[in-house]
Amino acid sequence: TPVEPTPVEPTPVEPTPVEPTPVEPTPVEPTPAEPTPAEPTPAEPTP
Repeated sequence: TPVEPTPVEPTPVEPTPVEPTPVEPTPVEPTPAEPTPAEPTPAEPTP
């Protein structure tokens, strides 16, 4: 009896889809430069 060789089908290797990690830009909040309140020095009138 001729033994027929079992056809070995090559398993297709599916490439793993590598999803690029989206690099979220760090929101750089501008530091509000608070103006230094320059209080005018009250000129005391000389009595």
